[in-house]
Amino acid sequence: MKFFLLQICILIPFIVFCQKNDKDSLDAFSVKECGESKIFIRAEKMPSVKKGENRLADSLISFLRISGKSISSQKVTYRFVVSKNSQIADISFHEGSLPQEENLLIKEALIKYQFMWQCAIQNGFKVCAYAKLEMDFSQDKLLLRVL
Repeated sequence: MKFFLLQICILIPFIVFCQKNDKDSLDAFSVKECGESKIFIRAEKMPSVKKGENRLADSLISFLRISGKSISSQKVTYRFVVSKNSQIADISFHEGSLPQEENLLIKEALIKYQFMWQCAIQNGFKVCAYAKLEMDFSQDKLLLRVL
């Protein structure tokens, strides 16, 4: 009987604390977690790319090359929300024109490299904020600018 009670005392906390929280998953982030009124348009420090825009551009170009697709030479702008945990969601095409297939491919690449974003700061706290990313595609080059 003591053995049985000992196992229960050990196993129950183990089972409770080892369960996966869906909010920790990269796929689980949505704008609803920030709350509609809590997404900043302007903050003291706006979202930025952690190690520079050139590194993100290189990663995106590599992703496009591996996928075997190329983007036609043009300038496009995307808008999305960067969360407190540096995840991105609500990616929308803001300016320019791309075929649907290329648009989906760029969205997939942005999600894959979302860890490269640094969240916004307001009053010393991490906050969710909108970011705009301008992409200028030209002959195997990609110039990025965070707006």
